[in-house]
Amino acid sequence: WSSSVIVGRLSSLEEARAIARALEEVMAALVIVGTAHLALAVASEGHPSPGRRRAIAALYALNLAFALPTVVDAAISPPTMAADADPVGAAFGWAWVAVRLGTLLLGAAWLVQALRDVPPDSLRRRQLVVALATIVTGATGAALRMLPGISEQEPWFGVSFVTLAIILATYAALSAGIF
Repeated sequence: WSSSVIVGRLSSLEEARAIARALEEVMAALVIVGTAHLALAVASEGHPSPGRRRAIAALYALNLAFALPTVVDAAISPPTMAADADPVGAAFGWAWVAVRLGTLLLGAAWLVQALRDVPPDSLRRRQLVVALATIVTGATGAALRMLPGISEQEPWFGVSFVTLAIILATYAALSAGIF
């Protein structure tokens, strides 16, 4: 995702920018669902229920379906469309925002539910709390990048939250001795 953003911003070739924008959109859709998928894996200790596995599969399909128009036409900007007066464009833009943020919120909800079932002061609780903090921080950054207005005027603000979420995830992985 970040590589496609860099290529898209630095390239002077229109074809390269269009390909980078398409890759950026697909990767953003996948990273959002991947985050919820990882939250489910952590929350269920790697054993999600069949219903939740189906929910994740549906979220992959839904997020990719909402990414497709922007992949086909790089001029389409769902956050900009959400602020439009055109009701069809606004409906698509807000649905795009809702699907992406809803996916992240579902991942956070699975972690909150898992937190209810663990004893206080346990290693498992600390893992879940860091995972939840990562998801909430990343979702805040994503919201700031997706919502009309701030997403176009101050994109660095949302990216800063996403970067902080990556730092939290790295801390969680390294402190647990995963790598």
